[in-house]
Amino acid sequence: MLTPTRILVVSGAALLGLLLLALWAIGVEGEPTSDAVSQAEVHALTGGVSTAGLLIWGATAGAAAMAGVALRGFDQVEASRFLLISAAGIGYLGLDDALLLHEDILPNQAGISEPVVMALLVVGAIVWAVVFRALILTTDVALLAVAAIAFATSILIDLLGIWSIAGEDWVGYVGLAALCGWTVDTCLRQLGASRSS
Repeated sequence: MLTPTRILVVSGAALLGLLLLALWAIGVEGEPTSDAVSQAEVHALTGGVSTAGLLIWGATAGAAAMAGVALRGFDQVEASRFLLISAAGIGYLGLDDALLLHEDILPNQAGISEPVVMALLVVGAIVWAVVFRALILTTDVALLAVAAIAFATSILIDLLGIWSIAGEDWVGYVGLAALCGWTVDTCLRQLGASRSS
């Protein structure tokens, strides 16, 4: 029987398999499943902060997905939809960070310029905020605003080429930390509300 958990596991495995096939099909050199630091033969701490960031992206998306599935079991359809769509968006942003989608793959492989990709992400965030505004207003909006302002600042620094890469990354990590905190808090609030109703 297909339970939500089994569906998530099978879907995740299938997506990973499709990703590996896509990498093979476009001729990615090296071993996509091997550790990049050991392949590049650089210091072991190279990319350590980035790796920690990817773990936070994954934990954030995973928390939203798990809470969304749990809420579906409590017949909280709208809250479930909100968290599952949020998880998908957060997961995409994590993949974008991991695979350099907006900086390298989409502009160089698909011919979609970085400003266009960024504009599409902003439009997606606005649509998400409008569709789920009633639920969003029940969350820690100040923390979500910190995340949005930090990400917007990071995007502007990137597009305008001002400040340093370290500065851009620092602002992005502030946004990621705020987003993670907001997501976990939102999951706990929604799960708590579902138990009391």
